[in-house]
Amino acid sequence: MSTDTVSVGFTAQIVQTAIKNWQIVLGVALLITVVNEYIIYPFYTSPFANVPGPKINAMTRWYMVYIDFTKKRTLYIHALHEKYGPVVRVAPNELCFTGEEPMRAIYGAGTSFHKPAFYNLFIA
Repeated sequence: MSTDTVSVGFTAQIVQTAIKNWQIVLGVALLITVVNEYIIYPFYTSPFANVPGPKINAMTRWYMVYIDFTKKRTLYIHALHEKYGPVVRVAPNELCFTGEEPMRAIYGAGTSFHKPAFYNLFIA
């Protein structure tokens, strides 16, 4: 009862097919990564997903880089605050606050927010 064919398991067949079609597998993996990075994470799973702001700012920080190079960042952020309120998402991982209470909570004395060494220049 000898056979000339070797029985290969289902998993081994899938691996062999993936190796033969590695370009397709790589393309699908890249597509899934891009969809996750620019659509699923910023709009659904990010801790900042519920913070208002333009959708392009939630997807990439390159739009803010463009705004910086056109030297209109202050005007742009002011317009965002007028449209969306006191808290605005200006990049995937960056929020901008306006108002007296957030300023006191973030920059006030005795806060737990990390401040760069630059602020030590103002300590008497």
